[in-house]
Amino acid sequence: MRLNTLSDQELINRSKSGDHAAFAEIVKRYQSYVATIAMNMIGDWNESEEIGQQTFVRLYRSLHQFRGRSSLKTYISKICMNQSLTYLKRKQKQVKKFASLDQLESDQIKTESTESELINKDLLRRALLALDPQARMIINMRMIQEYSTKETAAVLGIAEGTVMSRLKRAMDKLKDIIK
Repeated sequence: MRLNTLSDQELINRSKSGDHAAFAEIVKRYQSYVATIAMNMIGDWNESEEIGQQTFVRLYRSLHQFRGRSSLKTYISKICMNQSLTYLKRKQKQVKKFASLDQLESDQIKTESTESELINKDLLRRALLALDPQARMIINMRMIQEYSTKETAAVLGIAEGTVMSRLKRAMDKLKDIIK
């Protein structure tokens, strides 16, 4: 049976039994997703790659704890968000550094964009990086990753109403920064 046809749960079960190829398939399946989350939280591709590696190491070490109460995607998101927050706490001086267009490699821009679209994306990325990590995480999950309020609450371990109020405050801050 081909590994890429197996469900996440089947891959997890095989990985727990020591099947390294099954875990490699999990990494392959979620590596771009993790990279996107990390980049949106950190703003630096090199550091985001490191966060991605740490996320998958942490996932591998904690597979025995995964009970399937949430999807694997949600579980990985939570690990990646936590790794990103840990990084930001350690590198607090660098939180306000902005990602520049120089850091983007041409193969990382999947769609053909006009120059003004690139400028708008860069301005938005800079505005997001100017937010505190908690606000950035809420916007990333709800607006960029398109998690539902319920999913966001589950990942962050907070009430749905708290997600909604934090999202509103974060969006207000983002609007102020952009102005």
